[in-house]
Amino acid sequence: MVTYSWPASVAIVDGAVSLTFSDWPDLAASGASHQEAILFATEMLSSAVLAQIRADAEIPQPSDLSPDQIRIAINAETAAQLDIYLERRQIRIFRQNNELLEFYRHRRTAFLADFRASIDPIERMIERLDAAARDFASIGTRFCYILNAGGLVVIPAIMEFLPAADIERSLLLWPAGSFGFGILLAATTNYFAYISTFKASEAWSHESNARAKECSANYYPPENREIHQSEIEVERGSFKTKLGRAQCYANTGISTFVGSIVAFLLGVGSAIYGLW
Repeated sequence: MVTYSWPASVAIVDGAVSLTFSDWPDLAASGASHQEAILFATEMLSSAVLAQIRADAEIPQPSDLSPDQIRIAINAETAAQLDIYLERRQIRIFRQNNELLEFYRHRRTAFLADFRASIDPIERMIERLDAAARDFASIGTRFCYILNAGGLVVIPAIMEFLPAADIERSLLLWPAGSFGFGILLAATTNYFAYISTFKASEAWSHESNARAKECSANYYPPENREIHQSEIEVERGSFKTKLGRAQCYANTGISTFVGSIVAFLLGVGSAIYGLW
């Protein structure tokens, strides 16, 4: 069992020995002698400690001992009860800390789960955009390249079989120009396919940031909700702006893709017209 004691200041007042406690401002004991004052002080201090125990209150921590002070210890029975009381309080604090840690653990787990649920669809959307851009560029745009480039390759071979008259040969300049313009449109389509995907990815990254801020606010409330909400609105505004630009680039790419096919058809038509 630990001996619990608190410093007391000793003073002589009207011939009596007076003891006062800096850690217990309401306690004061006096006696005709030092022994009597210490006995009274021990009883009063023990009673004060018992009162704190019954009230389930904090027990003041003993301050450092000054040169003009002495230590007054509580009696053995009170010290035993104080041992039990402090042990119970320590266990209670330990349990509260564990419950708090468990609460933080559950909140963190729930936050990460909601965060993943919010962000995963956007990440899959960005992956699909990238895949669509690659597929469009590899299939659609290359198809336009092959068509128009093939037409340009065929034209010199056709010219070798034509008579030497320049007027007949000049008729193939129109399909050659049309095929060349189709190749230019195919290259432009390729550019717009990638730039639209890039802008769309940027737009969805802003939406991802907005959702992340919303999710974090549900579990970790910000100090200033107005500023936090304004940040979310800024992210959403950037999302709408860049998504609109991505749509414009995509529409332009579709137009150039159609134009490349039309240029090929015009080239074929003008070649057939020129030959026959």
